Amino acid sequence: MQNGNIYTGTFVNGAPSGKGALTLASGDSYTGDFAAGKFNGNGTYKFKNGDSYTGEFKDSKFAGKGAIVTGGNRCEGEFSNGELNGKATCKYKGGEQFTGEFKNGDRDGKGVLTSANGTKVEGNWKAGKMQ
Repeated sequence: MQNGNIYTGTFVNGAPSGKGALTLASGDSYTGDFAAGKFNGNGTYKFKNGDSYTGEFKDSKFAGKGAIVTGGNRCEGEFSNGELNGKATCKYKGGEQFTGEFKNGDRDGKGVLTSANGTKVEGNWKAGKMQ
């Protein structure tokens, strides 16, 4: 591709469609389903820094059920518009775990935070902060 990206897979009307693999000039990569040149369906996006997302995509954004691993933290749940939105469970590298509602990537709504030593705190969160 002229922009330095490398695509392997099928094309329909000149655009990636069906199963394929794309390595971006930035070093990020995607393997999975394409439709009309966008990530649509199931796939895995790997960031150059080692972080990754595996799950459903819509219009090249994380959308639907998926799991993201960033900096040793792992969150699994519902995504929309590229962020956690809905129910999810996040396990943090320090041993904490949060299970509950998210909005725009932040804890928002009811949830349970479990510390590394097993202590549980139930409550309501707003914009990432416990109320």
